Amino acid sequence: MKLVMIEIDRGYFYLMNAGANAFLAVLSDVRCEPGRMSAMMRDLVVRIGGHLTSPPRRNGQIV
Repeated sequence: MKLVMIEIDRGYFYLMNAGANAFLAVLSDVRCEPGRMSAMMRDLVVRIGGHLTSPPRRNGQIV
């Protein structure tokens, strides 16, 4: 799994791939520990990532 963490004003933005065509995004304030947040996101993706997968679409129809 890949994780992107961006420091923003008064917090952080996290983005992690969560399956085919799916991502998990989180905003936190500066009190959040980045290592703990990334571990919690990883655990969540492992548990429910398969349910977040979205099949490819073309013109609104599933391909």
